[in-house]
Amino acid sequence: MDSDKNKKRMQFSVDFDVFQGFNVDSIDDKVEDINKRKNMSSKISQWPIKLKIVSPFASSLDNKHLLISADCVAYAYGNFHNDFMKDKSILILCPKAENITNYKNTIVEILKVHPIESVTLVRMEVPCCMDITEIIISALKRCDKEINFKEVIIDTSGNII
Repeated sequence: MDSDKNKKRMQFSVDFDVFQGFNVDSIDDKVEDINKRKNMSSKISQWPIKLKIVSPFASSLDNKHLLISADCVAYAYGNFHNDFMKDKSILILCPKAENITNYKNTIVEILKVHPIESVTLVRMEVPCCMDITEIIISALKRCDKEINFKEVIIDTSGNII
């Protein structure tokens, strides 16, 4: 039954507009609170983290590993800090709530200026996040450097798919 729910969840009509609101779905699964088991600390390595306001020349981006994440991921995926943020510079964005036309150029500039060897994209499975992949792949092609790329997709129940 769960697999039917998962298959059905992300089916959209051809005329679906990703920039209109979504229905709010409740998640019925009981999720164990891992914060009760151990003290979890933030793995954030710089501020600000919002791509919209970060300068491409910020020295805080002088890291070999860059994590680019959709805003929602940190709320959907419970162990986001430990599993993805450790030892990485981080940038977050929301293609639905922000004008993303300048993001490609900003990411290209960041990749050219800093000694980045790998980019990890963590995004949600929802349609509005699909543009992030295209933006990053295009930026990687334009930066004139060989940089490893990894994409991780999180479903709306908080699981890696």
